[in-house]
Amino acid sequence: MTVSGKRLLLIALMLSGASKTVGAVTLNDALATAYNTSPDLGAQRAVLRQLDEDVSTAVAGTRPTITGGATFERSKTAEPSFSRRARARRNSARPTRTSTPA
Repeated sequence: MTVSGKRLLLIALMLSGASKTVGAVTLNDALATAYNTSPDLGAQRAVLRQLDEDVSTAVAGTRPTITGGATFERSKTAEPSFSRRARARRNSARPTRTSTPA
């Protein structure tokens, strides 16, 4: 075997070992792998998400706003405040009767 034949055999052996069988990958699988593993695509997705949030915030500023409020107060007393006055009026408004002996 000549030197060029040995080189050719050596190159053929190296190439045969380097070529591994690659399984079939669909285009969707390749895109999904790139989408999930590419740092550049991840950074661009983050920029796009931020832009989407900015648009939502800007649009929200043009919408009408509704404000409202309410209060509730409850007080409880042992006796209604008007009952003492009513009793006092009833007692003072009674006609008095005097009888004279005949």
